[in-house]
Amino acid sequence: MTLPQIRVMIERMCLLVAAVFVARADAAPIAYVLWHAGQSNAVGTGAANLLPADWDDPYPDIPYRYYVRTFGEPGTGYGPLDRNLAPGSTFGAEITLARTFEQHVSEPVYAGKTARNATGLNQYWKPGKVMYDILLSEMSAMKAQVEADGYDPRFIFFWTQSSADARCTVCAPLYYENLVDLAAGVRANIGQPDMPFIQTTHHSAALDKDGGGPIVNQAKADFTALSPNNYLVNADVLSLSDDLVHYAGGSFITMGYLYADVALHHLDPTYSPNVGQTELDAVLLNWGNNGTGPADGDHNGNGSVEQGDLDLVLRRWGLRNAVWIEGDLNNSGGVEQGDLDLILTNWGRDTSAAGVPSAWINDLPDGVIDQNELDRLLMNWGDALAPTSAGTGLPEPTIGCAMVAVIALGRRESRETVIRAA
Repeated sequence: MTLPQIRVMIERMCLLVAAVFVARADAAPIAYVLWHAGQSNAVGTGAANLLPADWDDPYPDIPYRYYVRTFGEPGTGYGPLDRNLAPGSTFGAEITLARTFEQHVSEPVYAGKTARNATGLNQYWKPGKVMYDILLSEMSAMKAQVEADGYDPRFIFFWTQSSADARCTVCAPLYYENLVDLAAGVRANIGQPDMPFIQTTHHSAALDKDGGGPIVNQAKADFTALSPNNYLVNADVLSLSDDLVHYAGGSFITMGYLYADVALHHLDPTYSPNVGQTELDAVLLNWGNNGTGPADGDHNGNGSVEQGDLDLVLRRWGLRNAVWIEGDLNNSGGVEQGDLDLILTNWGRDTSAAGVPSAWINDLPDGVIDQNELDRLLMNWGDALAPTSAGTGLPEPTIGCAMVAVIALGRRESRETVIRAA
């Protein structure tokens, strides 16, 4: 190659590099789109009196698109985030989800919901079914709106659905396949193959009633193990109504907080909701009293300090450390009352003592049941998050792809081991 040819090649390479930097400079700024979908527990029957007082009004800083159908005609529209937009003024997790998420990011936040009562994944939401088509249409319209506003939309998807399929003997065995197809279709539709997909388990209190519940939960766990962008929130920290189908009104408030915690942790693994000893002290010191807010222990806003406030504090304690299942001392697949009972009844004992799960020895080499075990339980109460390698930035293509591949391969076995127990 002659010197003039080398010079021409270098000039072309420089022009190419310059073009890349110009393209990056011209790239639209990011906006997050929090999309909630599912059946009746996505429609929601949130208790407005439990919302923080200033969250009960329309909030123009978060544009909201919705398709919500109970058993009549659907309510549809686009406007400021507002619990009163849907039919019957019902709302689900989206209010506390969007408002909490927005407090922790600098980018604009949009919210959306596609929900319909009594709809199963197999009969309504899998590709080719009516709600799947509506969902894709609604998300496409929001994507176009965000782009028209001058932003690059980054969707985070929240799936609150299980009951209809858990009660259907034909549908439950198909849940995993249908869930994989749903997620793939949604991701392809918006052109975001790494879109976070966050869902809830089928509540364990309904497993005896809904024969397919364990199958659905296993399908959700298997799906979660497929990708570091998939997450599974343990619904058992929420309270069911007497029908053992729908969550109690206050649980829609809590669900929004939990969903926001997962999404923010995905963007930044160092994120913590800053719930710790101060908040726990407020609950314990005011137990059984009336309350008006977190400062005096009333974290769920129902006017009294009771078990719901304690559950919420413990569930969000320090959010999560790096090990998914730490704190599950009885190996039930969740971090809950049974684990706390084990700690209290075995406090100070050697972990080799009869009746103490051997997993304690593996997780805690100090060999004594003490504050270390209690800290792990508090940090992981409710068992919701899986570890993720995702951050707020995008790595360079070649190095980034290699890093993600290595991290994913390194974590795959541990994720499957612990998540399948959920």
